[in-house]
Amino acid sequence: MIEKRRNRSEISGTAAGLYLRSARQRQGLKEFVLADQSGLVIAASGTPDRAEVVASMAAMRDAGSEHDAGFDIRDEEMHLSGVTIFGQRCVLAALGPRRPDMVAAAAAMHRIFA
Repeated sequence: MIEKRRNRSEISGTAAGLYLRSARQRQGLKEFVLADQSGLVIAASGTPDRAEVVASMAAMRDAGSEHDAGFDIRDEEMHLSGVTIFGQRCVLAALGPRRPDMVAAAAAMHRIFA
């Protein structure tokens, strides 16, 4: 089998960041973040400052729902989806004009952190 990925890592956090960066670029997003319930960044695709803001806003808005949600932050739409990793509730948050494929992103996070 031919390996298509050029950037990969054996370190879970780095691998998750690489996935989120690729997904952000493919889907035209400004930021894509995986955060824990308290708003701490686990992995992110963009600048650290923006990732921290997105993660904290996502944690405040998530409210424990496993369903996708969306809201606006500074004229940008934020899309949220819950994901459980190692038995802990986390949230995927994407900032951008289009709703990303959160199902694929959640599945990738499960594979990466398995």
